[in-house]
Amino acid sequence: VHVGCTTAVEKILLLPDFTFEMMVNKTALIIIGDDFESHLVNVAEKHLIRYLQQQQQQQNSNDTTEASDTSSSAPYRRNNSTGSMKNNDNDGNSNTSGMKQSSSSMTSNYKDRQFESCLESPVISITELRSLCWNGIPRWHRARAWKLLLGYLPSNASRHSLILQRKRSDYAAAVAQHYEIHDDIRTPQEQETLRQVLVDVPRTAPEVGLFRQQRVRLALSRLLYIWACRHPASSYVQGINDLATPFIVAFVREQLYRIGVIH
Repeated sequence: VHVGCTTAVEKILLLPDFTFEMMVNKTALIIIGDDFESHLVNVAEKHLIRYLQQQQQQQNSNDTTEASDTSSSAPYRRNNSTGSMKNNDNDGNSNTSGMKQSSSSMTSNYKDRQFESCLESPVISITELRSLCWNGIPRWHRARAWKLLLGYLPSNASRHSLILQRKRSDYAAAVAQHYEIHDDIRTPQEQETLRQVLVDVPRTAPEVGLFRQQRVRLALSRLLYIWACRHPASSYVQGINDLATPFIVAFVREQLYRIGVIH
């Protein structure tokens, strides 16, 4: 199912029985909305998106109301000529729109602090993280949260560096074993799988600049082919390339935040 918003991706990740293999076997296609606005979705998918957006808007409204109740209690006076509320401590230029923006900012900052407190704990509570993620993940926390929700990283933060080093070493070995070999060494089935992967990769989100980059296409080709080699029961089918796109976007964005290219 194509879904046009990250909220849907995150809700799928939070399913109690979620596994990456399950999603692949069902060939679900998940697309991040803010990077794939031009993707067309069918009527049923539009209903799904509309429902999720309504749920998010309702939650945002509740959060804004809660933040407003806890905001500054400075005295206000009514302007008789306009009927609007204005703060006695300013020059009269503030209005209710400014108050709403301030409340929204307070809510966003509070949400960031919640994620930072959870993700910076020595032992991360997956239960608490799931609860925080249900209403959406700030994009600068998304990659790490996804890794934890998927079980790619352990809850013990002290083991993260070691686990990442081991997993990256394992993947590099898989690239050398399966991808960077001569075609004569591959079986006919493996040759056909690689051919299909190389056909589908250029078709993956071609309107998005990131996926026109040769380095990204090479990385996607390796990822899809090695997945097929490691999971012969499901192997590769058309659509798994789209499944990989939100993860590439999230993890590339994480690196760009880390090196200061985006903020």
